[in-house]
Amino acid sequence: MSVLPFRSPHQLPQNKSGDILKRTDGNILAFSLLTTGIVIVAHAVAYMTHEFSHTFSAWALGYMQNPFALDYGTVTPANVVLLSNVDDNVQYDPIFSSGHRWAAAAIALAGPYVGNALIYICLYAAVSRLRRGNGATRTFIFWLMLMCAGNVWSYVPVRAITTHADIAVAPNGGIEEPLIDALGP
Repeated sequence: MSVLPFRSPHQLPQNKSGDILKRTDGNILAFSLLTTGIVIVAHAVAYMTHEFSHTFSAWALGYMQNPFALDYGTVTPANVVLLSNVDDNVQYDPIFSSGHRWAAAAIALAGPYVGNALIYICLYAAVSRLRRGNGATRTFIFWLMLMCAGNVWSYVPVRAITTHADIAVAPNGGIEEPLIDALGP
């Protein structure tokens, strides 16, 4: 009997399903690298759906000509991996000055509510329909749901006390704090 808390690779059952996570065969480095890659991709998907929700809302309301015209920032390692300089590039000042405050609020709230909360709900509904043996897909969906929930959580209660970003734009658009609190998680 082994005193190690894990099985050695030769003790693991043979992989017959072809699942990429099972192909690591107990190799903690391979599993860690694969999980890190999945987390980075899940973060990128959650982040980009959030940003594109702003731009597609602005485009649908007539305030942006190209819904793909994000401000992608500079090419740095942090921006390529973590998207740290990517921004929606929606110009809110002209929307406010035209008197369409509700449009500005709708565009601002589209990120956390359409780009993250709605995606979370759809993934939650879909995950029960996945095959049990599909570990890589389930792992990706887990991390994507976590990123989406984290975005909603960080935006609504945490960023409500800031003077910039989406949740700060919403009250300027005429949505009062009690409504934002009621829509929160």
